[in-house]
Amino acid sequence: MLFSEVLQDCFLQLEKAIPKPMQRQFISKPYSMLAQYHFSVGMLIRNTFFNDSGRLYLMLKNSGIENPDDMSDLILHLFYIHLHTKKGGA
Repeated sequence: MLFSEVLQDCFLQLEKAIPKPMQRQFISKPYSMLAQYHFSVGMLIRNTFFNDSGRLYLMLKNSGIENPDDMSDLILHLFYIHLHTKKGGA
């Protein structure tokens, strides 16, 4: 499976798991403020996708990203961009 497919699946799961009001709050923040979501959305990402056998985890690890915090930070930022580029927003 391609990384883009795994990432899109991750985004769909996050959209289902994160209530719409929280998604709207999340995307209303400046990009530079995303670190404040490290222990909420970031933790959801780490707990949901980063077990030792998860596809997303393995793809990121094989790409040289070893730390789950760094992995979730990347996915958090990509999810933010994903929500901003969706038609109509969250």
